[in-house]
Amino acid sequence: MYHHISEGRPDPFSLSVSSANFAAHLEVLKAHAHPLSLRQLNRAVLNRELQPGSVAITFDDGYASNLLTAKPLLLHHGIPATVFVTTGFLGSGRELWWDELGRVFLEPGTLPPELSLCIQGNSHYWELGDAREYTVADSQRYRSWKAEEEPPTTRHLLYASLWRLLQLLPEKERLHILDSLHAWANSSVRSRDDYRGLSDAELTALAGGLIEIGAHTVTHPALPELSVEQQRSEISGSKERLEAKLGAPVVSFAYPFGASNADSAELVRLSGFQCACATVAAPVDRDTDPFQLPRVQVCNWERDEFYRHLRAWLDGSRESAVWMSVNHGGTKPVLIRGKWDLRVAGGNLAYLQFPDGSPDHVRIQIDTLQTATTYDIQLNFPGFAVRSGSAHQITFRARADAPRKLAVGFAQAHEPWDGLGLYSVVDIDSEWRAFRLPLVPTASDGGARIHFDAGGDPSSVEVSDVVLHPDAGELEI
Repeated sequence: MYHHISEGRPDPFSLSVSSANFAAHLEVLKAHAHPLSLRQLNRAVLNRELQPGSVAITFDDGYASNLLTAKPLLLHHGIPATVFVTTGFLGSGRELWWDELGRVFLEPGTLPPELSLCIQGNSHYWELGDAREYTVADSQRYRSWKAEEEPPTTRHLLYASLWRLLQLLPEKERLHILDSLHAWANSSVRSRDDYRGLSDAELTALAGGLIEIGAHTVTHPALPELSVEQQRSEISGSKERLEAKLGAPVVSFAYPFGASNADSAELVRLSGFQCACATVAAPVDRDTDPFQLPRVQVCNWERDEFYRHLRAWLDGSRESAVWMSVNHGGTKPVLIRGKWDLRVAGGNLAYLQFPDGSPDHVRIQIDTLQTATTYDIQLNFPGFAVRSGSAHQITFRARADAPRKLAVGFAQAHEPWDGLGLYSVVDIDSEWRAFRLPLVPTASDGGARIHFDAGGDPSSVEVSDVVLHPDAGELEI
């Protein structure tokens, strides 16, 4: 999963990959994987003919760089790709809202000392203090900051807070707030060339040959937050506009933020799509739901680092499938299939290993430790849904090669990757210990995962024999 090809600037959600690194990625894929189109991959899944090492490239949102920079490189290497277009972004003359927000707060300049906003009837007030001044040196110092990390300044905290507030707003109100922010900051609404969306003419030039166009809704909302009718309008509306522009069927879809629920997937199917991509970081296999295709996000890695990640993904596709027992209160446990995944922040590199060859037993192996960071072992299940207030328990065994703490809880399996309730924290050491912990989500989510937070210590952590004990009827599988 890529987004756009750009040479830099602050990138809190790791959406940009430089043209040089993207070219290197394509060379690695051509030499060490089996690139194919999303249609070919989906057909192979449905026919149970998926070859090991198969890889499909996708781009989300519809940035102009997909045509201007990515397409020539894809054509040069003969590698297909699918570009999922947010139709409200198409020809709008504006950047996507999170890019505009970043331009206001994460670019050098001086802002007013305070900010007041009224959002959906609620008043919000912030004081910037010393952070109103943001120099070129400041922007270089914090250039690598990522949204999942602690905000280093008030500006970064304000950016993260407004991102969360704006994400759930209707498009019209969100644009009104952005216009107010530009006026407050005395910044231009005009798009930066490498951040703008495709024009209608550029969409036509992009489509065809090795490039397939897919739909990504009209306004890029988190679909589970909308009513069924609103979801239908976003899903079918994007399909209809793209087909009218292209004069050809649009059969693939990607969920904005990776967020979907049962209604979303069914509406995508009923709208005539053949497949839909999520953002669960897991390999595709022959049993994958074509309307919940998992994807791994590619960051701005140089050649060797991308190759190491690719090897870990391809190795994991053979080893990381796990059948987890779900015990519904005294009834016979139900086995559901999921994937182990490892998310690492701070520019570090680590792998999941399976010491005894069984996916029931997983270990973090640290390869590169550049900065203190958090290593998250994630147990992902496409379509895994939890409801607010439902009480569950999880049992598992764990150990580490040095004493440390391990936090366990429910979290989102999609952006913004938030926790879904309080985590339970246990002490582990070199001896295997068995645990039974409560898990009570404080928010409902149609795309959840089980999250083991292993902290920032570089010592290894092992987890085994995971069993979830949900309240009957409170957990959808």
